[in-house]
Amino acid sequence: MTEESPSTSTVTSEVSESPTNWKEEALEVAKDIYSCVTLVNISEELTTQNQTTAAYLNIQTLENTAVTVRVNSAGFTVVGNSFDNNILETSNSTAGSFETPYSLLHSISPQYSETFAAQLHHKLSTLVEKEKSKKK
Repeated sequence: MTEESPSTSTVTSEVSESPTNWKEEALEVAKDIYSCVTLVNISEELTTQNQTTAAYLNIQTLENTAVTVRVNSAGFTVVGNSFDNNILETSNSTAGSFETPYSLLHSISPQYSETFAAQLHHKLSTLVEKEKSKKK
C-alpha cells in the first residue's frame, strides 16, 4: 500500500485594488511630522491637478528650507525647491524617492534628526518614569 500525500489546494483570494486617496495619506504624514518641521501643509494647487496619482506636501525644514514633496506609490520625493512647485518632477522618475517621510527628512534636514531623537528620548524617559512610579 502506498501512502498518498494529502492533496493541497491552492487558495487564491482576489485583492481588490481600491484607489489610494493620496490627499488623505499626505494629511496623515503631515500630522506625523509637524512637530519636527517649521511648516507642513498640502499643496492644494498641485494635489488637485494630480489627485488620482499623487498628493503634494509643502514642507519648510527647521533650517528654513522650503520644498515640495510628492507622495505617491513610489514613495516620497522632493519635486520642488519652493512651495507649490514641481519643477524637479519627471513623470516616471523614482530616483531620489524615499520609502518613508522620515528618511526623506533625515536626508534634507540635519535638525530634523536631532529633534526627532530628542522627542523620542523624552517619550521613552516619560515611560520609564511611569513604570518606576507604578512599582513604588
